[in-house]
Amino acid sequence: MKKVFFLALVLFCAGRGFAADLGSLLEQAAQSQAAGQSLETVRSLREAVLSVWEEIPFTAFNTRLVSGDKDFSPRSNNSYGPGETIHIVTELAGHTILLQEKGYAIDVATDLYIMDTEGNVLSGKENFGAFHFVTPMPNTEFFLELHYTLTGAPEGAYDLKTVVRDLNSDKRTDLVTRVRIRG
Repeated sequence: MKKVFFLALVLFCAGRGFAADLGSLLEQAAQSQAAGQSLETVRSLREAVLSVWEEIPFTAFNTRLVSGDKDFSPRSNNSYGPGETIHIVTELAGHTILLQEKGYAIDVATDLYIMDTEGNVLSGKENFGAFHFVTPMPNTEFFLELHYTLTGAPEGAYDLKTVVRDLNSDKRTDLVTRVRIRG
């Protein structure tokens, strides 16, 4: 049986002896830092983030083109040769974290729409990608690696619209990345 993340957070925080409100968690972090207890400072700050997590809108941020698969160095331009793979990384915030029998689950799916620069959809695929992660602790650090190859695309500029859907809720967010295909 799935339980909503917030209940797990309350139990997680209560088990550590902290109130689950932001003010007291930040105060605890400041006290730990002043006492030179860096690990306790980090723990309190993590719990502070979790205490406001559900208030954060589901958002993709720090989206960027990168050099390659597992090479996260920023790409110097958005120009690609025919059939060259486009690598995009983005962080997600505000996703729903569910407590399940085996841990805390994060589930998202992506749809891809290839559009011209005026916003007209030229092609698309729903459920292009699915990402399921289970962690032993609630985890807000979550990013996606997206790999797209536009085979047969004529030379020109395109907007790649990735719709990211949170499968643990009804939340969704869009990210649009402009690329240029060379002839």
